[in-house]
Amino acid sequence: YSNDVFSDDDMPIKVEWFTPWISPARGFKRFAAMAFEVLTEQGAALALRVQRYREYDTSRPVLLATTANIAADFWNESDWDSSYFDNGIPEMQTVRDAFVASVLAYKVTEESTSGPLTIFGMRLYGVRER
Repeated sequence: YSNDVFSDDDMPIKVEWFTPWISPARGFKRFAAMAFEVLTEQGAALALRVQRYREYDTSRPVLLATTANIAADFWNESDWDSSYFDNGIPEMQTVRDAFVASVLAYKVTEESTSGPLTIFGMRLYGVRER
C-alpha cells in the first residue's frame, strides 16, 4: 500500500464538485461577473476544468480551465529541477470570465493520479447591476 499513489488500479480518480444555483445579485437586477477563483488546499498543481452555467440552462456550459494551488516542497523530498521551494503565500488562480446573469452555477472537474484534491469553494468577482 502506497500513500503516494492516488488511483484505483492505476486508473485516475475523477473528482466532480458542483455548486447550487446561486443568485449573487439578490435584490438587484443582475450580476455582472468579471472573474472567479477556485479555492483549493495546497497540493499538486492539478489541472481543473470548470463549467459555468447561467439562467438555469445546463445545456450550454462555458468551458474554462485553471490550476489548483501548489504547495512548497520540503528539503530533500523533491527533484531539484522541477519543484518549488518556499513558494511563500500561495497565489490563487484567477480566471477572467465576463458575463451577466441573474443566477449561475459551476461544476469543477479534475481527473488525475496526483490527488487528493480538497476544494473549499469559489470566489466570484463582479458587480451588481442597479
